[in-house]
Amino acid sequence: MAVILVTVTALVLGNAVKASAAVDYDEETARQHLFAAHMRMHSRGADGIRAMVVSASLTDWRAAHPNATREEIIEAGVMLNNAVLARYQSVKNTSPYSLVVNGVEAISALPFVNLAAPGAKLLLKELWGNDVLAREAFRNQVTGAYQNYVFTNSYYGVQDRVWALVAAAGVDDPTFADAWDGLVGTHVGVRLNASLDQLMADPLLRTYVNVDALMANTQNQTTYLAQARRMAEEAFGRIQAKEEEIRAELARQSLKYPVGPGPKPTPEAYTRALAEAAQRDVVLAGLASGLSVLTTFIGFADPKAAREIQAVGSAAITIAKSISDYIPKIAGLGVAEALTSIGTVVMTGNILGAVMTLTSIFMGSGPSPEQMILEEIAKVREDIENLRTEMHQRFDAIEKALSTVYADMMTQFTRLQGAIDDVRRELGDIQSQLLSLDTRLVALSASTHAALEAQAMHDFELAAERYLDYQGRTGQPVPNFTEYWQGASTFSLTAKTTAASAPLAITDGMAPSVTPDAVRQHTPLGSLYYLAWLARSRGWDPDLPMPSVSSGRGVPNAGVWSVSAHAWTQLAAENPQFARSVSGSVWDEIVSVGTKVNQTAATFSAPQNGTTNKLFTNLMNDYESKLGAVSEELEKVRDEVALDGAYNPFIDASQPPPARVPEVETMAPCSTTVGGPGNTLAIAANTTTKHLPHAYHTAYVLRAEGQRPEFRTCYEAVYSNQETTDGRVETVTTADITITAKIQVKWPQGSWTDARKLTYTTHADRIKWVNHKTGYQRTIDTNEKVGQLWSAHREQFADRASIGNVAVAENDAWMRAMGSLHARQKVYYATVLQRMDDPTSPLRKALDRLDETLMLLQAYTQVGWSKALEHNESLRALLFGGDHLPGRFTLAGTGYSDHFREAFTGALTAYGHCTLDAAGGCPVGTWYDPRGGAPGAFGKTCGRPTYDTTLADPVTHCVRLAGAARVSALRGEYAAESARLASGAYREGLTAVSDFVTHMRLVQKASQQS
Repeated sequence: MAVILVTVTALVLGNAVKASAAVDYDEETARQHLFAAHMRMHSRGADGIRAMVVSASLTDWRAAHPNATREEIIEAGVMLNNAVLARYQSVKNTSPYSLVVNGVEAISALPFVNLAAPGAKLLLKELWGNDVLAREAFRNQVTGAYQNYVFTNSYYGVQDRVWALVAAAGVDDPTFADAWDGLVGTHVGVRLNASLDQLMADPLLRTYVNVDALMANTQNQTTYLAQARRMAEEAFGRIQAKEEEIRAELARQSLKYPVGPGPKPTPEAYTRALAEAAQRDVVLAGLASGLSVLTTFIGFADPKAAREIQAVGSAAITIAKSISDYIPKIAGLGVAEALTSIGTVVMTGNILGAVMTLTSIFMGSGPSPEQMILEEIAKVREDIENLRTEMHQRFDAIEKALSTVYADMMTQFTRLQGAIDDVRRELGDIQSQLLSLDTRLVALSASTHAALEAQAMHDFELAAERYLDYQGRTGQPVPNFTEYWQGASTFSLTAKTTAASAPLAITDGMAPSVTPDAVRQHTPLGSLYYLAWLARSRGWDPDLPMPSVSSGRGVPNAGVWSVSAHAWTQLAAENPQFARSVSGSVWDEIVSVGTKVNQTAATFSAPQNGTTNKLFTNLMNDYESKLGAVSEELEKVRDEVALDGAYNPFIDASQPPPARVPEVETMAPCSTTVGGPGNTLAIAANTTTKHLPHAYHTAYVLRAEGQRPEFRTCYEAVYSNQETTDGRVETVTTADITITAKIQVKWPQGSWTDARKLTYTTHADRIKWVNHKTGYQRTIDTNEKVGQLWSAHREQFADRASIGNVAVAENDAWMRAMGSLHARQKVYYATVLQRMDDPTSPLRKALDRLDETLMLLQAYTQVGWSKALEHNESLRALLFGGDHLPGRFTLAGTGYSDHFREAFTGALTAYGHCTLDAAGGCPVGTWYDPRGGAPGAFGKTCGRPTYDTTLADPVTHCVRLAGAARVSALRGEYAAESARLASGAYREGLTAVSDFVTHMRLVQKASQQS
């Protein structure tokens, strides 16, 4: 990725200014940025954020106590540090946004902290994210995900500004500087009032940027920028190398530890992955610091170029760091300690946020190097596309919607490659489209976006467009409290009342009359009251607490509350002079609504006796029952196309036939016309066609009229053991006779072929004699002799004849029967797909009931296991990934997936070469296996070659196997998460709501203290 940026930088810096001009260089600004770079490199993660929050607030305290001694400053600093440390011990969400929010909230409890003072105010202001996107932000600042995306991508700038403020405080205050050094500086190897030269001498910083080389050229901008170009090329080369290394490690770990079945990492592997991520963090922090220092110095000569380079470089490093932070999640699958590792959705959100920030390059007008940059941004897009390609299988396994998120991200990225005027004209829509992808990543965002489409939100939208960022849009502050209250009261009313009313929420009056389809319409987070009512009414958990609501109301739509609370809070932060006049009870009412949403959501997952509660236990039981019902309907379809179940088309031709060929009751010599004079005999009991192998009967029954085989029974006889005796009167010849009865078959356009032979030998007595006196002589041929003997030997023939089927003929019949069976298989799969499209068919209704149960499992999990879904990718995969519980996705934001349709469509394609012949069968000699066309575990990788004939067909067999395995795995994940909840490892609830409640209280307190 960095190679791209190198070229961009070269092109940008190629627009040099006058060669004779000196660089307008500010030493104190440079020192402050170098100080910030040092802190970023030497104080990382939660410890770095704690140091930043404590230091910012300590500068505020010092400004309020200018005469305090070193010891008093240290005492205040220790109190601040202890407060943040205590809070962080209970914080499970370790995103920068959450850590800053909780850190500021922790210190706000101290009586001497003033949130309206510059340091705390700066931290609070930074929590709002990127000002560039302010016009769209109110629609999207509705989830912790969005806040995390934007704050993560602006975090380097936050560090620069806060540490610059702290560094400035030590310039003329040696007492404060000395106290800070004792509290913080000694732990990170820097003094607060360190000189520019001292900071430049930091060996770690010099690894990433050589400030001396730039300082040597400050008298000539041309040589200064040329040197900056060379340094940028070197810096971005390092970014590229690190990004490629990280991506390669991600691919390696992903192959080593796949989602689902396969090897699982050990706790030791997770520990190693964390250590390796920490090592990468050192390098990435150094790269970010070097870039920040470099762009600071470039900004002295070309501020616009510095901003553009910083934007692209920060995006590149953010993407690399997001991937790096994600790797421990892979190495921690199933490891309890991995709960706080960022997951796929968070990583994707951070990458999305990085792409969002790139749009800032195209803001404004006038001369710029943007046409050159467009060509290079295409390569940034290519890098993300490579990530998408390399990780597609894993992403799809974890959450189907991720595929469309990356695809649409690439689409919007492509739009940034157009002509500059076109990009600028379409920039608002590009930003809006990128921001809207949040709806597919986070349930809360989907809830908000659905609500904003409703007419009931019209007044809110008008107020948001008019009053948020009022000064930024109009150049004037909100003129008076009356005008302020016009917007604030609308936001308050929306959060408290509109959010709990129809059509944005399912109310108490609606619950008994609507179907679960209403959850799809209102989204799970707009259906909290109904979900509680449904759990009780269907008996899944009759004891589940029902939320208390006013008549005609429901539990507020979480998305509507969130967007309204954000608007209320942002308006207050922008206008503290008016916000402090608002009664605290109004704030309390809005906060209580958010708290109620969280409390209701948490009841759905509350463990019982340390394990999975009745609700989720019974939901899974219900799912298994519905899956069995679908299987039964498929069996009915199979029986329908198989003569009402007279046979099973998926068992081979050796199965008991659906019916028998017509009986042949007589036989005649094979060499004469059947039924000729004197030749017809009644057959023996063992010579009937019913005794033919099953394949003949199956083929006869399944073949079309006019294409069925004919059958006959005939016989042949031969004499043996002839003995001639010469007497005075006669010469007599006696012999044995061997009678062979044959059951013969003739296929259309074929000739008679032996199918079965029955052989019997007996004494024939006289077959030839000559009377010497009279001259009379007689020879009895075999056919006549059989006629003479048959009545006496018919029963003996039935008892004693040896029997043999003709193998060649039987195999031919078996192949022809299989052609007919394969044809019925094809008809079966085609019929199933037709019934799937018929809303009135019993099969479609059974599938709809299964899909409804899957949707409800997803919905209850989204609201009840919100935090678990953030850290447990196995849980997410079983409900939202490619190998989810068999069924069809119908919940908004879950992407497209229809396992039964995909499986049966694939099965039908396996019969693509089966063109029915005149007999209605597939070509003889070709073998068809529906599992060869069905996808994944429903086909080729089913793992069970033996078909369970109690089920409808082999594909259904595979679906049932997969369903049983996945339900078992899901039970395990719910049980594990329930045990973690019961042990106090974490508390469930919507992180975004709880974090923002904290954020609201901070803004409230800041406005009161302003």
